[in-house]
Amino acid sequence: MLRALALLAVLCATAAPVPRAPVEAGDDEQKKPSRSARGGVASLDETSLVLRADEGDMTFTLDAKTDKPDDVKSGDPVEVWYHDGDQGDDRIATRVVKLEPPSGPSGGGTS
Repeated sequence: MLRALALLAVLCATAAPVPRAPVEAGDDEQKKPSRSARGGVASLDETSLVLRADEGDMTFTLDAKTDKPDDVKSGDPVEVWYHDGDQGDDRIATRVVKLEPPSGPSGGGTS
């Protein structure tokens, strides 16, 4: 038994690494860590979305790869999934999801 464990330890220590699949050109965007922020849409156009969040206004870059509903408009509550761009504080939106509007001060439902 001790011989088998010693042989296994030697084999593990000398095993060749498994080659990884090559990274495709477009994979860099998907591999960047993503975060999300929630708030109301302050403004929106074809290339950017400004989110009014608790932390303050946040600007996101939108592009052809951004997954977002066509009917998002100013004032809508949304969650924006994003990653940092190559330019310092640049935020690239990867997904925009509409949220349910907050319920009224009484907590929503009827009695």
